[in-house]
Amino acid sequence: MSSVTDQLAEYYKKLFTLGSLRRNLYIFTGLYSALILYLYVILNISVVYGGSFTSPIITLLIIPGLSLFLDYVFMRNNDRDKRLYSLRRLLALNNIITLITLFSAIIFTPLMVSNMDSLPMVHLTIGAVIGFKLVILYSTAYSRLPYLVGNLASLYFIYIAVYLILYLYPSYDLTSIDLNSMILPIYLISSLLIFSVGYITYISRVSKKVTGVSVFSYLKGFIDSWVLNDPNYLEKLISPKSITVKSEADYIVVPDLPMFPLLMVVPYFHFGPFRNVGSSDYPAILSRYFFNKEGLETMVFHSPSTHTLDIPNKDEVGKTIKFIDDFSSPYIANTLSNIMSLRGDKVATHLVKADGVAFIFLEAEEMEDVPPRVVREIRSEARELGYRHVVVIDSHNALTRIRYRLSEDQVDSMVALAKKILREGLTLETYPFRAGFVKINLPGIDIESGLGSSGVSIFAWETLTSKNVIINFDSNNLSPVLRGIIYKVVRDEFGANVIVTTNDTHEVSAVPLNIRGYNILGERRDEANLIIHYIRIGLRKCLENMKESDLLIYNKEFTVNVLGMDALERLNEVLRVSYSAAKNMLFKLALPLMFINIFLVYLTMLI
Repeated sequence: MSSVTDQLAEYYKKLFTLGSLRRNLYIFTGLYSALILYLYVILNISVVYGGSFTSPIITLLIIPGLSLFLDYVFMRNNDRDKRLYSLRRLLALNNIITLITLFSAIIFTPLMVSNMDSLPMVHLTIGAVIGFKLVILYSTAYSRLPYLVGNLASLYFIYIAVYLILYLYPSYDLTSIDLNSMILPIYLISSLLIFSVGYITYISRVSKKVTGVSVFSYLKGFIDSWVLNDPNYLEKLISPKSITVKSEADYIVVPDLPMFPLLMVVPYFHFGPFRNVGSSDYPAILSRYFFNKEGLETMVFHSPSTHTLDIPNKDEVGKTIKFIDDFSSPYIANTLSNIMSLRGDKVATHLVKADGVAFIFLEAEEMEDVPPRVVREIRSEARELGYRHVVVIDSHNALTRIRYRLSEDQVDSMVALAKKILREGLTLETYPFRAGFVKINLPGIDIESGLGSSGVSIFAWETLTSKNVIINFDSNNLSPVLRGIIYKVVRDEFGANVIVTTNDTHEVSAVPLNIRGYNILGERRDEANLIIHYIRIGLRKCLENMKESDLLIYNKEFTVNVLGMDALERLNEVLRVSYSAAKNMLFKLALPLMFINIFLVYLTMLI
């Protein structure tokens, strides 16, 4: 995974891992109870000092509850999908509002217990709440800034109306209010509101200098994609920055199978960048298309490629499918070899030959994206050895760490081992073969668990000398423990050679609420046991229903738009610059402004 997607994973963790509804409800209840208890103590202490300081206490008390209620009414009825402003997210937002209110009550305890003028304190608290909410709202809603300021101003007037009703009770004589005493409260709330607008404007302008697009637009695009399952807005943002490159796809049809013919596809671009944007769910799109149009089952593999080769939008995805949807002039292979495997230091390669065509599967102890350069290096060796063509597949089948990249030494070891197996494979026999295929959708294991909508595909073939199996998961990655168990079960119980792969689909990303942004398939023991159980059933069915067949092999070259390094680096720069600007403004301006305002409130007590 590139540094850019590492950054995005960090932002995903900060923005979307808010916890469950129950957790946020407990936190809100706990904080609100603490606020009630603290204000009750202050009220009783203020009575001892000769007054009943109810107006600021009750005003502070209603701030979190009224904020949550108005958020639920307003934010769920503005220009965004109601699913975005779920109760869980609104509770998470108002947990911070409650915390701000509680801190304010603690900071201004001396003022409240001594029955001093509370209007500045109330305004400062409301200003902090409204300023914070303005930044959050502008980061998520499509509404323009003036509209949001107007709506939040109505919240201010409600709070102040409550305060004044209690403050003036029972006479309600407005002339009793000293207009000079309003200067500081108006300054306090105005300063915080102006700062919030300036904060948004500054960060927006800083980020626009990098790509011409505000970071807030990217943020809204991420929210649409990850929360609302709508990639259109984000695709429109990233597509203009894409570049055109030459690409290709190897695809193989197994026409004679007991049920449906099988299409195996190896596209030499990447599935990404996020969840449903661009080519992220390419395996699922491809599977649906060819099954509905051609009656073909589909098995999609991951080629050596990185996120720089992500396709940015669905229109470009559709173009690649049309290129692949051409079954004229195949190379027909009537014979197939058994699986040949070589293992090195923490790396492995597998070879399958179909007449003069070689299929190379790359594997490591732990795997992330293998860089595309290895395809050129392996094919160069294959041409010198006399192979007709080489299909190179990144097995992408083992990961435990949250952040992991293959080192250059590991990649070089893979390439060296691939070249070695190509040389030794020159004498590998090929045979007429019988083939079978099954696709399994595992009950209880879905996108949330890390398994895409195409499920598990099992392709098996039998030669005169051996049984062979390729198991392909529609998943981003696999637990190495599960991979090892699969190898053992297939070899020991079925007596077959086996290769295990995933296709690195990003359909499963940004779905679960965890730090990685997706679940590694098979990490949970109960799910791993269920997967093994259904693989046994599926493989048994596959081996019992096989037919003599051959392979129709195609290679199609085309041009396609991809994100490219420049677009990814610019996106990375936008995130870095915006985060740095936001942090600098927070520590260099926001916090000093708050300290100055608190000082001014206390200063009025001494005058």
